[in-house]
Formats: sequence, structure tokens, C-alpha cells
Amino acid sequence: MKVRDAALLVVTIVLLLIGSILSVFSLMHTVEWRYEVDIDAPSTVTWSVWIPAPAVDMDLRSSGDVISLGKVDTPYGMLENVTGSGQVVITYLLSKTLLKTTSFDEDFAECAIGLTGHEGLNVLRVWRTSSDPGSDILIYAVVTCSSTGLSGSLQCGGPGYSWDLHTGWNSIATSVGDCSALITDLYVLVSEVLIGTGIVVGVFCVILIVRDKRKGKARPTPAPTPPQLQ
Repeated sequence: MKVRDAALLVVTIVLLLIGSILSVFSLMHTVEWRYEVDIDAPSTVTWSVWIPAPAVDMDLRSSGDVISLGKVDTPYGMLENVTGSGQVVITYLLSKTLLKTTSFDEDFAECAIGLTGHEGLNVLRVWRTSSDPGSDILIYAVVTCSSTGLSGSLQCGGPGYSWDLHTGWNSIATSVGDCSALITDLYVLVSEVLIGTGIVVGVFCVILIVRDKRKGKARPTPAPTPPQLQ
């Protein structure tokens, strides 16, 4: 193989390899679901609030004066029993790296983590008890999700709810936020150009190799030189 053909073959492999890697990475997205619940009460009041819990496994974090956390079975499904005093923030987190697909985008647009505690389509049930039944205990919760990758980003607000809780069961209407997207096809375009250029260079290399072989076969074999008479 000529040096020229070897160089073209190396260029072909490099272009196809870089283009393929870039194409795969442009489909990979880092996805995060977040469900945050803020319970605001006077610092002198001890309370227990049963909040809707996600139906999927998520990391649980808390801040503030949290006394205990645990699940409780109710007629509205399994809820999270949060006991504390003053202001407490409960955060559920789930992060994954996934390949972007159409079916995933449809689920993701609703930040689908399947909150428990539903009473009807857009109503959630929350239970409250406290050391001072007359105190104000406010709850604010929202589900958000975000997806970031080389091909762009998407951020959505899922179901959210807020209420001034009274003692016993509370029926709270939910609201759904909007989505904002930043889509760029630059990396996808670059990967397609690299792969396309690699294919063209590869085809050109094959044509040159075949042409050189045909030229070698077409060369006439020189006639043998007759022996010299002494």
C-alpha cells in the first residue's frame, strides 16, 4: 500500500471515529428530577405533616429541625410522615444519564415521578397535626426536572401545590409549570459532517487503490532479451 493510500485510510478512520463518538455524546443527557417541600411554622411549634411522596426511588435530604421521617399508609396511598418544628425543607432528588428518545421526552415533559396522595385528578391530600392547633403552618411544594446535554437543555416545572394547613386532612389543588428549552443542533451537524467527510475520503481511497491495481495489471510484460551470439 502506498504512503498516500495509508494516509487517506488513517484520515478516514479518524473522521469516522470522532464523528461517531460525537454523535453518541450528543444523544446523552444528564437528567435530574427534584421534588422540594417547604414547611414553614413558628419555631415554638412542633408539628407532623403527611406529605405526598414520589412513587419512584429518590434520594431524600432534609434541612431544618427535623425530628423524624417515615412512611405512613393512608387511604390516599403511602405518604411521607414528616415531624419537626419551625421551618423544614424536604428535598427528593433523582439524577440519571440517559439516551434521549422520543418516549422519554414525552414522560419527562410532565416531570413524571408519580406523587402519591391523589384525591381526583388534580387534588392532593395532606394531613396536619401540631402542638398548637391555632398556629399557621404553610406548605409549599414543587416538582421540577431538567435535562442537559450537547444538543441542548430542557427545564420543566411539574405539579406544585401550596396551602395554609389546618388540623386534619387538607385537600390541595395542584398546578403544573411550563417548560423552557434551549435546543442546538451544532454538535449533531458537526458529527454528520465528520462522518460524511470520512465516508467520502474512504471511497476516494478505495477508488485510488483499485485504479492503481488495474494499472499494474495493464502494464505489458517486457519481452525477454535474446541471448547474444559469441
